Amino acid sequence: MTETERPVGQTNEDVHTSSETFQPERVICVPIDGSKDSDYAVQWTIDHLINPEKDQIILLNVRPFPFSSSLAYGPAAAYADFAADNAVEENNRNASHKLLLQVAKSIKDKGVHVRAIALRGDARDELVYKISQINPTLAVVGNRGLGQIARAFLGSVSDHLVHHLKCPVLVTRHQ
Repeated sequence: MTETERPVGQTNEDVHTSSETFQPERVICVPIDGSKDSDYAVQWTIDHLINPEKDQIILLNVRPFPFSSSLAYGPAAAYADFAADNAVEENNRNASHKLLLQVAKSIKDKGVHVRAIALRGDARDELVYKISQINPTLAVVGNRGLGQIARAFLGSVSDHLVHHLKCPVLVTRHQ
């Protein structure tokens, strides 16, 4: 998928904006997932990069598609529990929004302009697409510290962003 192709089923929900009239000099995108590594990326960005009077952080969180019934087709689709999928989707949506609002509030409390966006789908594709749309000054991502073998099997979001975004990408590593 290229950065200009819209991912299938993308949901783009603005969850928080600190100021509608603020025009930042620099925009820094920080994908978050609630892990200590993404928390560290947010804190590192605030401590080392942000000028609260001129810059804006845009938080991005990608929630997955419900898994069970999305794979059902043909005769198996008759037995799929789509109501359960809706409940899972609603729980995922609520968790994503809660995370974004919580982190956005902590950033705003430090006097930094912040915007929070919830996305839905594959994290790698959604982040490349949305960050490319935003065209930020920089993207800052956390790194889980996967070894080569785990990264080959599981894939690394940070590695994918480094190779597919046109903007500079800074990868932080929590010790």
